[in-house]
Amino acid sequence: MLLKRRDFLVSTFASALAISALDFKQAHAYNIPYNGLIDIQMNGKSQYLDDYTPFIDENNRTMVPLRFVSEKFGRTVDWHEESRYAIIRDDDSKALYFPVHSNFYIRNDGETIEMDTESVIHNNRLYIPLRYLAEELSLRVDFTFNNNKPLIVLEDKLYINSRNPDLKSYSVYPFNATILYTYNDLVADLNWLKRYYGDVLDIHSMGKSTSGEYDIWGIRLGNGEKVATAHGAMHGNEWLNIPILIEQIKEYASLYKSNGYYQGKNVRQLLDDVSIHFIPSVNPDGTALCQFGAYAFPQRAEELYRLNNNHVPAGYDFTRWKANINGVDLNRNMDTGMRELLRDDISNRRRPGFLEPTYAFFMGDDVESEVESKILCNHYRQKNSVLLLDYHSSGRILYWNFSNTNYNRQDDGSFVQVPDLLTTQARKIASAMSSVTGYINHDASAVHNNTTINRWGTYRLQIPSITVETTNVVDVQRTVGAMKFMNAYFNERSRVLYATLTAVAAI
Repeated sequence: MLLKRRDFLVSTFASALAISALDFKQAHAYNIPYNGLIDIQMNGKSQYLDDYTPFIDENNRTMVPLRFVSEKFGRTVDWHEESRYAIIRDDDSKALYFPVHSNFYIRNDGETIEMDTESVIHNNRLYIPLRYLAEELSLRVDFTFNNNKPLIVLEDKLYINSRNPDLKSYSVYPFNATILYTYNDLVADLNWLKRYYGDVLDIHSMGKSTSGEYDIWGIRLGNGEKVATAHGAMHGNEWLNIPILIEQIKEYASLYKSNGYYQGKNVRQLLDDVSIHFIPSVNPDGTALCQFGAYAFPQRAEELYRLNNNHVPAGYDFTRWKANINGVDLNRNMDTGMRELLRDDISNRRRPGFLEPTYAFFMGDDVESEVESKILCNHYRQKNSVLLLDYHSSGRILYWNFSNTNYNRQDDGSFVQVPDLLTTQARKIASAMSSVTGYINHDASAVHNNTTINRWGTYRLQIPSITVETTNVVDVQRTVGAMKFMNAYFNERSRVLYATLTAVAAI
């Protein structure tokens, strides 16, 4: 189906494809020979284009053969010699008209779409900018290198979801599934990182999710004995932080490999003092449920609808699903010393979902009862972590200081004392992050009954533990504006990571 134009997606494609084209031309900077020709792969199959290979035009736009690409993705193409234009059609009677040597094309509803470069005849074939064709055909685009040659990877939504044929092509959100950042997108980015930066990154599976369908991935950069760990998407509906963490990895892997500098300091030296371990998606099952609903796990659909029924009538709306596939909130499944006290609290007994599996808040029947919780907590216990960064999505706030003695009573009535030095360290790190992001620096000592991983890190591991709330709208992923937010945050990823590591190195 040819889709209506999405302005925010257009702007994203525009910047991504323009940058990628420039990267191809500057490939020699990475010791990659480039002769001006580009390979292409469509839905997992390499294509041999002979005399109609993609190329980059004088406006630094990636040009592709209209007929060849369109027909590979199931469209029909007609050529009108007298008027010199091509028509792309699909099964829904939608049509696109591309005149030769024009910087526009026309939809059959009469709408004219301007392009930022002209269509051209090259080797007796009509070429158009990939950016616009990808948008109209709803394709996912990736740029990489294969055997030292630039490679365009194109995938349609049906191929992206082919690993699970029961998965809907369209998400449970009010926009198309191709806009989401899915598990397949994560794997594609990790494969890209392996190809490009495999010599400086350790990318590994830390184990399978509860469903067994997804790996929980860890990525380590740097060789420092001190390890700062950043993890995201403990809550399924906070999947927006997955690409945020991936973008941080891409930027710092590039600086590390090139022995580059940031703000006058050598990044490789910094990361050889304090390495950083990323776990972008702690809860891939929950994210799949949030994005695709029970269609993501058809074999458990009836059970999942029942678990979600505490949230909405009939349980069909999964867009706020936080828990894992068992209905356990992973951010409340570790030993914070307050589980039985909270279960006995009358106010909590009135809270839907607190005492039974559902979309959020349920602590589980026992400490670290879930596979995902075990994987995450074991990492922090075993990897000499000196910092816990927990990425969430509500408020552009940095929460720190979970050590107030008014709320540190344990289930057995005892108290755990947190050293003053630990509180001082957490404050310094949060202040450094706040100074470059503009996020509110919030002392969390007054947070009552906090049972999250930050309290666990503070009390059990006694390391600085900070919650990074990255968005200024609760459940921002439910809106199209999420993409605009991502672009804004990416602009500050260098500064926030640099400030964090520098502060950790000083402790």
